[in-house]
Amino acid sequence: MFEKAAGTSIGQLDEFEVMQLVKKLNNGVASTRVRQRFKEMTLAKKNTGDPHPTLSSIEFLDLFKEMSTRPEIYFLLVR
Repeated sequence: MFEKAAGTSIGQLDEFEVMQLVKKLNNGVASTRVRQRFKEMTLAKKNTGDPHPTLSSIEFLDLFKEMSTRPEIYFLLVR
């Protein structure tokens, strides 16, 4: 799914592609939360001068897990 969503920029997703893929995988996630977390994750890349920050597949998985995991369920699982 990730590779198909990445399209021409192999291995990287921009903000629009991240939003589309997250919505396709889990429509219950709030767009504002995803957009905010994307900006937080790519802040360091913007500081290095990259005008169009992107996420790798590993970074996307971290973002998706964070957005999809309910805190109360996670707490019960790690106890």
